[in-house]
Amino acid sequence: TGGDYSSSLTSTYWATSPVIDCSDFNGVTLSLWRWLGIEKSTYDHAYLQAYDGTSWVTVYENSSSDINETAWGLQEYDVSAVADSNPNFQVRFGIGTTDGSYNYCGWNIDDLSLKGYGEVSAGEIAVLDEEVSDSLIPGDTTVAEIRVTNLGGTGSLRVRFSPTVSWITC
Repeated sequence: TGGDYSSSLTSTYWATSPVIDCSDFNGVTLSLWRWLGIEKSTYDHAYLQAYDGTSWVTVYENSSSDINETAWGLQEYDVSAVADSNPNFQVRFGIGTTDGSYNYCGWNIDDLSLKGYGEVSAGEIAVLDEEVSDSLIPGDTTVAEIRVTNLGGTGSLRVRFSPTVSWITC
């Protein structure tokens, strides 16, 4: 179809991330660059969902208007209700069902990232280094980290993390 999604899809097809451990974080947001083309929801369906540890929660679905974006646009979603303190967080992008008429480009996604706050009252917190994470592949056991230490007092240490999340789905 020249890169467009197929007509007459009878079920939803998903691209699903690996499990992301957000158990030590709160205030989690998801951001991504998107170029989306989808016929209105009367005919075709596009979804972004997040896993809360028990079930999938819809974060975004297309509306009753056609979407035919002509450039990349930054999208940000508050997923804190689903991701905060969740050791089994995942996201997935779905396309389908579709009717048999018009086809669009569907989901095009780049630079997906999660951001949130980790809090500790004393000691250390490890934060994945974003530059190194770009070179990691799913299943890689390499761990790169920086250490931030709270050097006394009884106050909490608040750290913002921003790993780039990448995965391959076949």
